Amino acid sequence: MVTQSKWLLFAGLIAALGAALYLGVSPFILLIVGFVLLCPLGMYFGMGRMHKKPGSDGHNEMSGSSSEPIPERKPED
Repeated sequence: MVTQSKWLLFAGLIAALGAALYLGVSPFILLIVGFVLLCPLGMYFGMGRMHKKPGSDGHNEMSGSSSEPIPERKPED
């Protein structure tokens, strides 16, 4: 994700928080909603660093997918 998009998202979250407080939503409710959204937001911002690099074949080493066949294991005696 581009840095400008992250700042835009952050500004939108701050604006939504301000609007909710202005409209009379309880800060306790906003705190609970914030805790519920903490994990998905952490994944959203944390996984943003895992974008494809130029020249890659689209496979991620961590996912275990590659174009090479998996060698067969020989049964042990």
